[in-house]
Amino acid sequence: ETARAAGVRPVLVLGQTPSFYASDPDAPGWYGDGAPSAPSSLAPWKAYVRAVAQRYKTKIDYQVWNEPNVIGFWTGTVAQMATLTATASATITKVAGRGATVVAPSFPLRLASQQKWFRKYWASKVGGKSVGTFVDVVSANLYPMADQPPEASMGLLRFARSVLPSSARHKPVWNTEI
Repeated sequence: ETARAAGVRPVLVLGQTPSFYASDPDAPGWYGDGAPSAPSSLAPWKAYVRAVAQRYKTKIDYQVWNEPNVIGFWTGTVAQMATLTATASATITKVAGRGATVVAPSFPLRLASQQKWFRKYWASKVGGKSVGTFVDVVSANLYPMADQPPEASMGLLRFARSVLPSSARHKPVWNTEI
């Protein structure tokens, strides 16, 4: 209500697996044990996304996950994250309609290992379709290194745009943290 009163749309970050649905319930994470683990099956993920989409419809934007290329937020594979993205997108679109905005997982890009993960994610396919077809918005956290000026984030943005597949190349890129 506060966001709407201010004329803005909230972005709800989906994700973080409850330990009782986690494929590795003991995986340590920033949100508790099991949270960074992939779900043991897609059924609970679909049910969760469906419940959120039924509640909020097109009143919010839906971001699939927070920083899967950072240990502590995700311990699954790139392919598993691409599958969660495709599943969330299909569920949100079915429940909330095409007016809902699906935001890709957010990715910090300042480290080479983070960039490698980002590149692999955007090269992924689910059911033969580019992961870029399942999102409306690309998300990146454009934090420069601590010894760099804020303008260095523009180099990270250039990198992000350079590796996007054609299915995502012309979509908006949101810096979802700063």
